[in-house]
Amino acid sequence: MSVEEKDYKQERRFTRVGLSRTVSLFLGEDFYEQIQIRNLSVGGLFVEGDYSCKSGDLCEVELQETGSSCSLFLKLGAVVRRVEKDGLALQFNDMSNDSFMFLQTVVLYSAEDPRSAAKEFLDDFFRSSGIESDSV
Repeated sequence: MSVEEKDYKQERRFTRVGLSRTVSLFLGEDFYEQIQIRNLSVGGLFVEGDYSCKSGDLCEVELQETGSSCSLFLKLGAVVRRVEKDGLALQFNDMSNDSFMFLQTVVLYSAEDPRSAAKEFLDDFFRSSGIESDSV
């Protein structure tokens, strides 16, 4: 693991899970379909591929989840945080509450340690509410 990779891992606030799903990506004037997700968290995702962009560029991610009785279509605003030779690290910057709850559910069901993931969600909730999680 490179020093740069280690620094990014230390910056992460949320559990990442491997996911074998694809997304569509609107990046500037370009549209990409069937982009493979390498990993996902409630804070962002890594998509595989070669793209002409730079860190700081804005994009939109579309994820469609189809079940036996319903479908879910998520539109997530994101910013490019890191450009690598094999893909992009994207940080979500705009999503609906329903999208956030769906991502939490995916992470909880896919995480190696769901308890740690749930604790991260609660800690983040308390932090954003100005409440110390240890006092609850």
